[in-house]
Amino acid sequence: TVLGRLLLSDMDAAALADLYPDEPLPTYTARTPSTRVQLKALIDEDRVRGHAVSQGGFETGISTVAAPVFNEGHQVVAAISLTVPAQQVDPARLEGLVAEVKSAAAQLTERISHLPPRAGWPVQAPQRTA
Repeated sequence: TVLGRLLLSDMDAAALADLYPDEPLPTYTARTPSTRVQLKALIDEDRVRGHAVSQGGFETGISTVAAPVFNEGHQVVAAISLTVPAQQVDPARLEGLVAEVKSAAAQLTERISHLPPRAGWPVQAPQRTA
């Protein structure tokens, strides 16, 4: 799920291999990653964007937008999401949903960690290892 990808985002490839030793990974739709390499690529893309989007990736007929919540150590400790009943979301509508979810995640980050608002991950985020 996109929430799961965000929660795994501080893990390096070795930690993912420890967590998921067997491949292929369970798939739920044709858009679900089936290898650790595919999963890590999605996680890395999410980090670059500062949010995650799944349009039919875990369950057909729904789309989910999620953003990370950070603690004072700049580690992802939670994620907040919004799910809509649509396989695909119009790009203009998706842009607004992303902005809303990222704003909510930034507010939650500020409240739980006392960090000032910011956009996405710190430049040098710590990597969690097994």
